[in-house]
Amino acid sequence: MANMLSIKSDLFRSADIDDLTKLDSLYRSVFQICDQDLNRTLITLTFGSVGVRTFPISVPYSGLTLHFYLPSVGDSLFEIKQQLLPKKLLRFSDEYGGDDSDKIAHFFGSAFLELNSVGLFDFASLFGYFVEYFEQYFKVQSKADPRDLLINEAGRAFGRAIENNPHALPSQFFLNVYDTLNSHNR
Repeated sequence: MANMLSIKSDLFRSADIDDLTKLDSLYRSVFQICDQDLNRTLITLTFGSVGVRTFPISVPYSGLTLHFYLPSVGDSLFEIKQQLLPKKLLRFSDEYGGDDSDKIAHFFGSAFLELNSVGLFDFASLFGYFVEYFEQYFKVQSKADPRDLLINEAGRAFGRAIENNPHALPSQFFLNVYDTLNSHNR
């Protein structure tokens, strides 16, 4: 994915194109590269958009911090990927520091889990909550981010939508997150 971003860097560096359009372009490009295989597309986008190489986990009550290493590309491609990933994906991005690129992995990971869910058990939803509270409890993040939970929900909706229409675009689901958050805050 980092190579693809590098190749398409003119598109991804353009200030004339909004980040939701860039996200749609990224999805369509990876979908084509993965021979229109939805599972490969979603898993590639999930792991390809993770913005860290390692993450520390503080073990409660022990003072111990464990460092987990994730597979990653070389330094130069990792930096290019980080620079070029879409950042302003939510209408309220600036209120939260202006960088939503971490939401990409949440979104596509939830879509992957939803697409592969079987039966009545809502594994995708449970896993989304688990990740948020794991991050909070083990100090990966200081607290659960309600935007992540909304993005996970949007990703699940996207996973259901692409099952019937693989040409559905992620941007429509990111736009719905703003409306959902506003309705919760009223």
